[in-house]
Parts: sequence; C-alpha cells; structure tokens
Amino acid sequence: MSKPSVTCPADGSRIVSDGSDTILFGQPPDILKALLLEKSPGFNTLVLTDIREKGGCLTNNLEFPIYYFLFVINGLAEGRKLNLVGDETHISQAVRLLRLTLNGPVESELKACGTEPALMKEWLEVADELALKRADGKVIQVEEFFNILPFQDDVVELDSLS
Repeated sequence: MSKPSVTCPADGSRIVSDGSDTILFGQPPDILKALLLEKSPGFNTLVLTDIREKGGCLTNNLEFPIYYFLFVINGLAEGRKLNLVGDETHISQAVRLLRLTLNGPVESELKACGTEPALMKEWLEVADELALKRADGKVIQVEEFFNILPFQDDVVELDSLS
C-alpha cells in the first residue's frame, strides 16, 4: 500500500487517496466548485464528519458531491455506487434530505403537510417526471446510489484504507 496523500479542496474538507481508494471527508457547500476548479479525478467514498455545521453552513451537503460523482465522473452511466460512511443516524438524515432534494417528497409526506389533493397530484407528477430513472423508466431511489457503511465501533473497513 502506498502512503496516502491528503489534499484540501475546500475549507472543511479533505481528500485522502492511496491509489486504490479516494475518500472525501466533509462536504461543505463550495465543494463542487473546488472539485471542478481542481479537475479532481473523483472519489469513491464520502465520509460524513461528526461536525455537522461550521460557521452557519452544513458540512455534510451531499447534493453537490453526488452530482459530481454521478455526472462529472460518470458514476451513473457506469453503474458505480458511492461508499457513504458515517454515523448511522447521520447517514439516515443525509440520505433523507438528499431524497427530498433529488426526487421530491412522497405522497405520505405531502399528506402529512395537509397538501390539497389536486396540488399533491401535480407535485407528485412533476417529481416523477424530473426524477432520475433507469432505462426501464423506473425511478432510481437515492439509496441505490450508495453502499451505505455505518461506523461499527468507530471503524469502517474499505478495500485499502480503514
């Protein structure tokens, strides 16, 4: 195993790479801009940090790194999954937020908010139309983009790094 290299693409984040695994720690809002400016070759793992907010900004914004993974480095086209590492509760919350931002709310959530039936129908149709889909037309659920790896006794084993 080669000695890992560490870079800092944006405040609040680090990329650690050993040639096999490339891990992005922390996902501040400006991470996408930093990755694009650096022409980063990508990553195969995201680690949600235990510091969730810094200076009023959420540090585990998954929207931009997942867009980068899916569309810039072709994870979606190649059918690859991104390793998502973190505390089980934090992973659940981040994935739920990502599901809302990518695929929109589901019927039960709209009902719980007291959404009028006609408006609910319209929003669900729009969400379905805009959602990412497989070749067969079925919506890709957000969880399908990830290999979810919660910490077990503060450790997660990857192929070459732990």
